[in-house]
Amino acid sequence: MLNHVHYLIEAENPDDIPKIVHWINWYSAMSFNALLNRKGHFWEQRYSCHGFPSSDKERALNTIRYIHANPKAAGMREGFFYDFSNYGTYEQLTTDGMTQWHPAFFELGASLEECADTLQRFLSAL
Repeated sequence: MLNHVHYLIEAENPDDIPKIVHWINWYSAMSFNALLNRKGHFWEQRYSCHGFPSSDKERALNTIRYIHANPKAAGMREGFFYDFSNYGTYEQLTTDGMTQWHPAFFELGASLEECADTLQRFLSAL
């Protein structure tokens, strides 16, 4: 995305999420501004947060689908692969050092390959 990002974050204490997101946004804005030799606001607007219980697996899968489909919906990509997305960790069953597969992902099949195939079909159904 050109002016925003999407995160699916789980915190031990949900009240910490605003602090976590604030730190991520502050640090990334400072870093990108320094890299681009610019000053001022970097992100378009303050974040919005839509929390849900970690036990809501349907909501988690729909959120994952929304995040991964967003570059395609915005006309930035034809498929789901995007340089700044963790889609490949789900689709190709790789690790990027940051992503933890959501527990709902593991319920999509009897094997990791089946989970990845089911997620692919779920995303493609859009």
